[in-house]
Amino acid sequence: MNNFYQKNYKKSIINQLASVAAMLSVFGIQSIAFAQQTAPETNKNLTEVVVTATKFPKKISEIGKVVRVISAAEIERSKGKTLYELLNEQAGIVVIGSNSNPGKDKSLSLRGAGAGYTLILMDGVPLTDPSDVAGVYELRLLNLDQIERIEILKGGQSTLYGSDAVAGVINLITKKAGKNPVNAGLTLAAGSLSAKRVALNIDGKITKQLSYYTSYSHFETEGIAEAVDNGSDSANHGHFHRNGYIQNAVLAKLNYQPTTGITLSPYFRLSANQGTYPSDAFMDGAYVYKLRSLSGGFNSSFNIPSAGTLHVTDLYTYTQRYYNSAYGAYGYTGRFNQADVYYNQELNSHLQFIAGVSYQHAATLDSVSKTSQASLSMVSPYVSLFLKNLGGFNLDLGGRYNHHSAYGNNVTWNINPSYTIAEAVKLFVNASTAFKAPTISNLYGPFGANKSLKPEHSSTYEAGLTLFPVQNFNLDAVVYHRDIKNEITYYNNSYQNQARQNNKGIEIEPNFKPAEGLTIKGFYALVVGKVTNKAPSGRDTTYDNVIRIPKHSFGLFAGYQVNKALYMSLNFRSYQHRIDQNFADYTKIDLVNLKGYSQLDGYAEYSLFNHKLKVFAQLFNILNKRFTEVYGYSTLRFHTEIGIHLSI
Repeated sequence: MNNFYQKNYKKSIINQLASVAAMLSVFGIQSIAFAQQTAPETNKNLTEVVVTATKFPKKISEIGKVVRVISAAEIERSKGKTLYELLNEQAGIVVIGSNSNPGKDKSLSLRGAGAGYTLILMDGVPLTDPSDVAGVYELRLLNLDQIERIEILKGGQSTLYGSDAVAGVINLITKKAGKNPVNAGLTLAAGSLSAKRVALNIDGKITKQLSYYTSYSHFETEGIAEAVDNGSDSANHGHFHRNGYIQNAVLAKLNYQPTTGITLSPYFRLSANQGTYPSDAFMDGAYVYKLRSLSGGFNSSFNIPSAGTLHVTDLYTYTQRYYNSAYGAYGYTGRFNQADVYYNQELNSHLQFIAGVSYQHAATLDSVSKTSQASLSMVSPYVSLFLKNLGGFNLDLGGRYNHHSAYGNNVTWNINPSYTIAEAVKLFVNASTAFKAPTISNLYGPFGANKSLKPEHSSTYEAGLTLFPVQNFNLDAVVYHRDIKNEITYYNNSYQNQARQNNKGIEIEPNFKPAEGLTIKGFYALVVGKVTNKAPSGRDTTYDNVIRIPKHSFGLFAGYQVNKALYMSLNFRSYQHRIDQNFADYTKIDLVNLKGYSQLDGYAEYSLFNHKLKVFAQLFNILNKRFTEVYGYSTLRFHTEIGIHLSI
C-alpha cells in the first residue's frame, strides 16, 4: 500500500469511527452508565456445547479447534437479513455479492479460499450441488427464517466431513418444535426496492414422543439494475432494467422417539428461486434464470445402553439450474445422495472416540435435453480419538480414507492438542490435511473435461488462544497457514492440476459486556495469499490469489437491551482495497483495483404483549456509501426493511 493510499485509508477509517460514535450516541448507548449493575451473562464459557467440531455434543473447553457460534438470539435479532448477509458479518468470512442485487450470485470465501473450499452443512449433513462447476450449493437457496443456530468450524475438516472442507465447515442447525401442541409464528415485512417478506411457521408436540416443525418463507423484490451503467452499453445507456428476484422456501420435519434412546427425524426441504440477470458487466439485460432444490432424508440416533450412540443419516438432493440467455436456453440438473453411519462412545472419563463410514453419489444431466451426463461416487471410512481432562490437556486426532470412483484413493488426518490453564486461558495447536475432489464438471463436463484429474490436497496449521471471561471480557485469537497443492485450474482449454495456493492470516475477536444488557464485540482479520501456476514450459508464474477479498478487514458491533421491550444495535465493518479481474478479454489476466469501503448497519426491535408481538426495523448502509464488490456490477445504497413478528 503506497503512502498516499495509506494516509487516505486511515483518514477514512477515523472518519467512519467518528460516525459510529455519533450513531451510538443517537441510539442511546450513553445511558449504560445508569444500567443496573448486576453481573451480565458471560460471552463464552467453559460449559458451552457445540456439535460440529466432533459430530456429537462437546464442551468448548475440551475443543482445540476454531469454532464460532451465531446463537438463536443473534439470529432472532437479524430479522430483515438474509443468511448470506449475516455470514458476511463474521470474522474471516466475505460473501462476495452480499451487498449487490439480491438476485445476484453469492460466493462465500472463508479465510481467502474460494467458495468450493468451504463445506455447507444443514443439521450436520453436507449440501452439495453437482450441477455447479465447483459443486457449490447456492446460498440463495437457503433461508435464515428456518435456521436456529449456526456453528462455524474453521480450518481443514476433511477427517470428519470429507471433500470440500478445506477452509472450514458451516453448519446450519434448523429450528425445532416448541413445547405446546401448536405454536405459530408469522413475520410480515416490507422495504426498499418494493421488497416484501412473509415467513410462517407452525410447530408443536403432538405427544411426548412425536413433534413436528413446518415453515414457509417468501421474499420478492424489484431489485436494482444489477450491472453498472457507465455508458459502454450505448444502446441502453440510462435505461437499464431492474433485475428482480423471487424466493420461496418450505421446510417440514418430524421428530419421533418411539422409546428412550431412539430418535428418528425425517425431513423435507424445497427452495425455488427465480430472477433476471444482465448480459454482462456494464451491460443491460433481463434474462431469466431459475434455481430449484428439493431435498429429503432423515437423521436418526440409537443410544446403546452401557455403550455409546449409533447415528444414521441419509440425504437426497435434486437441484436444477435453468438460464435463458442471448445464446439460447441451457441448464443442468444435479443429483446428490449421502449416507453416513457413525458411532461414538465415551470409554472412560478421559477417552472418547468416533468411527464411521460415509457414502456419496453424485450425478448430472442436461436440464434442456434431459440427457444423462456423468456420475461419480466415493466411500470414506474415518475414525477420531479424543483425550480429555488430563490436567487441562486435551487431544483430538483422527484420519480418513477415501476411495473415489474416478481418481482412486487418498488419505487425510488431523492432530489437535489444546491446554486450558486455570479455566481461564485455552491454548491450542492444530495440524490437519484436507482435500477437494474434482467435480463432475471437471472430470466429464462439456468444457475442458479431464478424466485424469487428481484431488486438490491442502495442509493447514493453526495456533491460537481463547481467553475465557475475565471481568466479562473474552478474546479469541488465531494465526493460520494453509497450503493447497494440485489446485485445479482451467488452462489451455482444459482443467489441469497445475496450481499451488498459499494462504496465511490472523483473526482476533474481542467480546465485552461492560454492563447489563450491553454487548460490544469486534474482529480484525488479515488474509494474505499467493497462487503459483506451474507452466508446462517456461518458468512458473506467481500472483496474488485473493481476488475480491480485502487483505485487512475489521468490524465493531454494539447491541443494547435498553429495557425489557426495546433492543437496538449498530454494526460497523470496514474493508481495505481489493483487486478483481476484468473479464472483457478472456485471453489474459487483467487486474483492476477496487477501492476500500466501510458500511454501517442498524437494527431496532420493540416487543409488546409479553414478547408475543415484535416490531422491527433493519437499516442497511446507513451512511449511503457507494462501493464495488464485483467489477462492473452495482451494490445497494441505503435501504431498509420494516416489519412485525407475531408468535402464539
